[in-house]
Amino acid sequence: MKIRQVLGLKKRIKDIGWRNWKNIRHHLLRNDPAQKLKRVIFVAGVQRSGTNMLMRVLDKSIDTRVYRESDPLAFDDYEMRPFTIIREVIGRTNAPFVVIKALCESDRLRALLDRFENSRAIWLIRNYSDVINSQLHLWDDQVEVLRRIVSNRSGLDWQGRGISDSTYSLICELAVSELTRPSASGLFWYWRNMTFFDQRLDSDPRVLPVHYDKLVMDPRSGFRDIFKFLGIPFDEKLAGLVSSRSVGKDARPKLDPRIKSLCDEMQERLSKYGLGATAC
Repeated sequence: MKIRQVLGLKKRIKDIGWRNWKNIRHHLLRNDPAQKLKRVIFVAGVQRSGTNMLMRVLDKSIDTRVYRESDPLAFDDYEMRPFTIIREVIGRTNAPFVVIKALCESDRLRALLDRFENSRAIWLIRNYSDVINSQLHLWDDQVEVLRRIVSNRSGLDWQGRGISDSTYSLICELAVSELTRPSASGLFWYWRNMTFFDQRLDSDPRVLPVHYDKLVMDPRSGFRDIFKFLGIPFDEKLAGLVSSRSVGKDARPKLDPRIKSLCDEMQERLSKYGLGATAC
């Protein structure tokens, strides 16, 4: 067995042991009156915006139980199971803080917050160039998805959900025959972030927008503020889990000038909100 495989196996065993220990601790403390009211935390944003990094750090807190989109208890094929089932899952969880990934459900974030009392949410914001580059490494169907949305707005489950009439008209206008994968990915980044404003989350005190680039450049300060917002006790050692190597490591993708203009405008608009904002 290669050294990398051995190290990977040791890490998986260590992670399993850590989660088992957390589960035992949460079970023993479930009736402790000192435990706070259980809080549900949703992690949202556009795919490849740094949510995995945030989930990894939150999972290292002794006070959390984290549900990623690969967890069959809460997800089916990366989509969150019906809200009634999510409520049952949360009810069976003994941890005081229950963290659930809500990427495919970002356009329904306000509904989730309204449904679950005492909940909070983090919306990750990442530079569109880095998001596009990351998506291009993983997926190759960006143009196909866009075409299907144009031909049947309601036929793609979450991918076509939550798009306002004005945004949909814009998508149809820009989905030209020569559209490239980077441009299609940029348009996806634009309209999924537009749902942040369409839901009026920019004025919702239950939601903290977090700028990924600023967070990884100063994780100690950033995570201290995130944990304070969420109400989770913060251990400064958690900041050591974060690396800034993923920021601007690839060349900027070439986009259709109209789509690039939209992305630049959205990036500027988002920059005014949340943790790491450039203006208030």
